[in-house]
Amino acid sequence: MNDEKKTELKKQITEISRRGYALIRQGKHAEAQEAFREGYALAPKNNYILIGLGDAIRKSKDFSGSIRYYEEVLGIDSKNRFALLGLGDAYRGLHDFHKCLEVWKRYIDSNPDDPSILTRIADAYKKLHNRDLAIIFYQKAIKIKSDNKFALMGLGDLYYKEGNHAMTIKYWKQLLEVEPKLINILTMMGNIFRKDHRFQEATEYFRQALEINPRNSYAIYGMADSLRGMGRCKEAVPYWIEISKADPDNQKVLTRAGDCLYSVADYRKAEEYYTQALRISNDTFAILGLSRILRKKGAYDEAISNYKGLLVQNPDDIRAVIQISETIEERDGREAALSYLNNEIQQRGENKQLIAACNRLQIDDFKEGIDHLEKNG
Repeated sequence: MNDEKKTELKKQITEISRRGYALIRQGKHAEAQEAFREGYALAPKNNYILIGLGDAIRKSKDFSGSIRYYEEVLGIDSKNRFALLGLGDAYRGLHDFHKCLEVWKRYIDSNPDDPSILTRIADAYKKLHNRDLAIIFYQKAIKIKSDNKFALMGLGDLYYKEGNHAMTIKYWKQLLEVEPKLINILTMMGNIFRKDHRFQEATEYFRQALEINPRNSYAIYGMADSLRGMGRCKEAVPYWIEISKADPDNQKVLTRAGDCLYSVADYRKAEEYYTQALRISNDTFAILGLSRILRKKGAYDEAISNYKGLLVQNPDDIRAVIQISETIEERDGREAALSYLNNEIQQRGENKQLIAACNRLQIDDFKEGIDHLEKNG
């Protein structure tokens, strides 16, 4: 081939490569393959064409099909960084993490300071459950590039799965400084603080998540539950109502909504939510909540019937016994409540909670007697 033909071929290959990679960037992988195959017919040993064809095939998720083209390049140039990158990603697509590591370590031998590949090596070790080596490579990547979001995300995720909240928070806080709008990280950070009962900090992360997506159900639930945890039920109510609209068959949400509405004395709405919850199944907390409302309305017999229903489900539910005694006290007075409790103690044997409930009633009687003497002495 004379120089003129070589020059013309080089121009053609360059143009085909440009067109092929432009098509890859546009997501037109089938058309990109056609372009690179056109180049392959002209120059089957050209590295640019081989790598381009491998990339186009790999991007179309045919990971196995792409490998031969990268291997052809590496047969000619064993340190070709683009072929090594493509080959490593192909094995990653096949979930062959041992092969990934082999390829990426070859790459790192020639490019030791590439934080993106150090991060991929760490990811592969994490997939293989080798947490110590994963941490070493994540740390190497961060040392080179402190704002490497993928390494920060990977480290945080590793510690999150281990239940190490302090280390998770450390790395995900750094991640959010780099990418402040990662809504999944914001909600997960909120949930860490919520589960640790650090409700004020939790609400800050849920608030940021809701600023990005006001309809995010995880953030709405987290905000509702965190406000409830701080006793700020009035603020929590709109969030419980919103999440109940999104998930109308979630019994826990309906009961929590009822509890918050009860706390702000909106008994009518609370009753609606408890009733909706109980249409799904006999949730204990919904029954307890609804029974409190019945007592407010003076429907003592109905409330007692509900508590007895709980005892049918669980005869050892001392809480239900105490609730019955309190309802009897409201309906018939302390003597009737004491009589009921003493009878329960005889049947069940001495129980600390029941004895404490008896003592309270007796102390209240004694206090009332003293008050009466002082007023009429």
